[in-house]
Amino acid sequence: MRILKYRYKGGRLTNHQQGSAASAAKFLKERNFPEMEEISRCEREFRTELEFAPCVGGVLHLDSAVKVAVCRCCSELIRFDCSEYIKNYREAMAVDAKPRLDRLLPSGFSLERQRLCVADIDGRARLCYFAECSFRNEKLRMYFDYFSLKALKSEPIS
Repeated sequence: MRILKYRYKGGRLTNHQQGSAASAAKFLKERNFPEMEEISRCEREFRTELEFAPCVGGVLHLDSAVKVAVCRCCSELIRFDCSEYIKNYREAMAVDAKPRLDRLLPSGFSLERQRLCVADIDGRARLCYFAECSFRNEKLRMYFDYFSLKALKSEPIS
């Protein structure tokens, strides 16, 4: 069973970053979580905070993400929050072919990746695509409605 896909945009992962992600992956696998994909990583002084979302049937469930904090010194788990997962997780439906979201982006934006997900948009869980894009030195996540491909919201990626 594959738990994680390492998608680190800053070059190669260091040994400590691999250790943190591997510790988190092992923790989730031991607790029988479905296939999880790392969606964010934040390096703090003494810990690495990772966020994972379940990926079932090609659908990334952003509203069901779990948060794991791992000690940078010893790669031990120091915090785990699965409250969103408990509240929101459900099985996914089959996925159709993905549209080309790069055609919908504003001029000058480059598409880095796109995924189908269930996200909280205006207080409602909606099936949508998210596109991670970059414009100059900024990274942005944009959400598009699954059915109409209308832009729903955008947010900076920290």
